[in-house]
Parts: sequence; structure tokens; C-alpha cells
Amino acid sequence: MFINGLLTASVPALDEFTVFHNLASATTDMDKLNTLEKSKHLTGDFRNVRIVPSYESTIKCSLKSEDIGRPVLETLCRRFPFRSEDTWRLRLQNGWVKQHGQVLAEETTLESSEPLYIFHPRRIEPSVPDELRVLEKTDRYLLIYKPAPMPIHPGGRYYKNTVTHILEEAWPEMPVYLTHRLDAVTSGLLLLARCPDFLQKIHRAFANREVEKKYLAVVKGNPVKSQCTIRRPIKRKQGYLFECANDGHEAITHFEVLERGRDRSLVLCTPETGRTHQIRLHLKEWGHPIYNDYSYLDGYCSETPRFQNNSIALIHHRLAFPGLSLDFSLFQVD
Repeated sequence: MFINGLLTASVPALDEFTVFHNLASATTDMDKLNTLEKSKHLTGDFRNVRIVPSYESTIKCSLKSEDIGRPVLETLCRRFPFRSEDTWRLRLQNGWVKQHGQVLAEETTLESSEPLYIFHPRRIEPSVPDELRVLEKTDRYLLIYKPAPMPIHPGGRYYKNTVTHILEEAWPEMPVYLTHRLDAVTSGLLLLARCPDFLQKIHRAFANREVEKKYLAVVKGNPVKSQCTIRRPIKRKQGYLFECANDGHEAITHFEVLERGRDRSLVLCTPETGRTHQIRLHLKEWGHPIYNDYSYLDGYCSETPRFQNNSIALIHHRLAFPGLSLDFSLFQVD
């Protein structure tokens, strides 16, 4: 059954939602690991794909303090690392980058904090899985399953292939408000508020750390300890990449090994804080990164933007607000 083009939870599909259901219900550790491994190679042949036609677009790029005094070409390459320097040079030569209504030349130095406006005559967005599912809809909130890779909000290469835009297409008369975020490459539960009052309550719960979040990850190796807590601050490294650093923001994550395989393990992840890429970085800090998270695996060129086009073996499976008597789960994990 479809609701304004959105799949409901009752629709079976060979996607990561189904894969992790199978993963949790498998009887042995190798059954679980094999389930996920097969899905990564096979689901591409069966998954529904959302493709939008090319379109003209002009995006607004707000400048930061570190951009002032730098050449516009350097700034564009740093802010949008998924585009090559030659691509930005050509766009500047075509007169597609403006500030104050004036076309900027390649050698222009940015002297003002006024935003840039970047035109593209034929924007082509990367495709995303057409598997966004509405799990629960009330007067207060909308609970959905977000597949991966799919960004939540417009930015970079994505505008129409995002959660917020898809929901606006489905229900243009129904405003929704983000209460939290998930990485584009992470799948799982996403809660959106339908009224300001509920949004405030959720924000208050997050601010007071009265939230319980749990993720499942398939990691490299077989940890020596069954439980581990990582306390390492996190800061932005460059572009969409982050790193653990002493001068970063506080970050704490608890890990518990649920199943062990020969060279991979299924780990339950419980973050106390909510830093960007926190679980991914703390698993790497533990010595057991997510097995297909190439942005943070040693030996790979982490700057390569294609890694953002793939899903990783990380799913947000439980979200609870005890003070509001709300507890959402994709499935039971023993």
C-alpha cells in the first residue's frame, strides 16, 4: 500500500530495513554476518531507486569568517570538495558564480561576507533508494524509516532527493520539523515533529540528555572485550570528515558485542552525546571500525566523495524518551 507515494511499514522490500530484521532474527553469529554481507552485494539489483530529472538551480552559499581574504576558487574547492578544481574553474569562467549581483572571476579574492550565488543550468542529483517508510503518524509526530544513502536536508549535491523534500512532496499541507539527524550513509529511525509544542519537548529532552538512542553496527575484527566505553572529543577535520582530537567537543559512546564472527562482529552502540560521526569515529578509536565505512577505514582515500554515495553497516534501531513515555524500536535485540 502507498500513502502519497511513500511506502508504509507493511510493505515488504529487499532493503536494509529487511536486512537488519533478518540480521537480528538470525540464529547464529555467522547467519547474521552472512545476511548483511549478501545484502550489500545483492540488494543493488532489487532495490527501488528514486531518480529526479535534471533541472536549473541557483544555490546560496553563506560565507564563513575563514573564507574572507581567500581566492574564490580556493573557497569553492574547500567548501564543495565533491567538485573538482577544473569544474569550479569552468563555472567561474561561465559567469555562474556571483556576489552582490556581480560575476566573480577566477582570480577574485573574497572581501565581503555577502553570500555567493551559484547557478547550474542542468543540475543532476545522485539517485537514492526509494524506500522511505512511514512507520507511525499521529497529530504530534511522524516516525519514519530513513534508508541509506539519503541525506535528511538539502545541501551539497542533493536537494530533491532528501527526506525533507520527499515529505514536502507527499504532504505539502503538513509541516514537519526535524528533531534529530542521521548521517546520509546511516539508515534507521527518524522522528519528526508535527507541532511546535512537541518539538520543544523533544529539544528539551535532548538538551537534558533524557534520550536513549541505540544503533547496530557490523565492525571489523573480533573485540577482546565484550563491552567498552570510548570517551574522546570530536571536531571537524575537513569538509564532511571529522576526527577525534583533544580540542574537540565532548563525546561518549558505549559498545557491547552481541555476536562474533571470524573477522566481523555485530555491536550494539549507545551514544551519550550526539556529535557528528560519533559512533563511526569511536568504533575506529576502539580499533574496530565499521567494516564498509571507507571514509574512516585505514588505507583508503577518505577524501573521495563516492564514499558518501554508499550506505554503511550502521542502523539507528531504537529511540526512546522516558520522560515523554515514548519508545520506538525497529526490532528486538536480545
